[in-house]
Amino acid sequence: MKYGFIKEHEATYPVRVMCRVMTVSASGYYGWRKRKPSQQAQGDAELLKDIRSIYEEGRRKYGSPKIWERLRQQGKRHSRKRVARLMKEAGLVGRKKKRNRGTTKANPSHQPSENLLNREFTAAGPNRKWLSDMT
Repeated sequence: MKYGFIKEHEATYPVRVMCRVMTVSASGYYGWRKRKPSQQAQGDAELLKDIRSIYEEGRRKYGSPKIWERLRQQGKRHSRKRVARLMKEAGLVGRKKKRNRGTTKANPSHQPSENLLNREFTAAGPNRKWLSDMT
């Protein structure tokens, strides 16, 4: 928001110059500063307190779906998108589950190839010995 930026840098730059650069009126900026937060903003602040308590209770692991579910269990009905937005704005991020990546399972009926080099890796010339590595 433009007004928030102006408020942050008010001590460094003149307000009227910043308003002119941001194409907002100075009276609009000062009116914004005097205004109380909207009902939506007040509700968001209250909800964010609840979200933070659940987040800390869950040892900073829970993401927005789980926090939303816990809020529903407490009888507080809010949309999942609102919970996700507030968490994103507050920098609250849940831990992602690590995927279990299994390795290739060897077929017991297949026989491994013979070791023709017998650890003799020097060749008399180019294209005499070819090998690969499976790691």
